[in-house]
Amino acid sequence: MIHRINTPPFDFLLLGELFQYNHHRHPNSANFGVKWFEFDPVYPVMKLMHWMRIIKLRKAY
Repeated sequence: MIHRINTPPFDFLLLGELFQYNHHRHPNSANFGVKWFEFDPVYPVMKLMHWMRIIKLRKAY
């Protein structure tokens, strides 16, 4: 198995889009930042929108 890495130094500029390997490994998760040092800046916005009942997030399975 080939272990792929994400590109976190540039990820903040692209709002989490470079966490592609996390997305493919956990396709049902809305949060693309999996490790403690990975931050998906769109996820807190999505959580706020969920709290305001604009969108509905479901639990990842």
